Amino acid sequence: MAEDSVRFTGKVITRAKKTGWGEPRTGHAVVRLSATPIAGKANTALKKFLANSFAPSPSSVHIEHGANSRIKLIRVDRPGRVPSQIHR
Repeated sequence: MAEDSVRFTGKVITRAKKTGWGEPRTGHAVVRLSATPIAGKANTALKKFLANSFAPSPSSVHIEHGANSRIKLIRVDRPGRVPSQIHR
């Protein structure tokens, strides 16, 4: 992992009314997505949301573990900013 990366565990809640940060849970940042978890749509929406939140390009967002799970280990390379919902 590069020194200029942020790594965190996130819980993804799909089929939400709107996409955004949720209330943090023990040890996890929470992201609510309006996308459905079918055919990778939720993971694509997650990467796009995190790219907008951290200000890198979508190719800088990586799901390192849990691509088919609600709990994911996420890495963002070269973030322009770190949202307050992420505790380093």
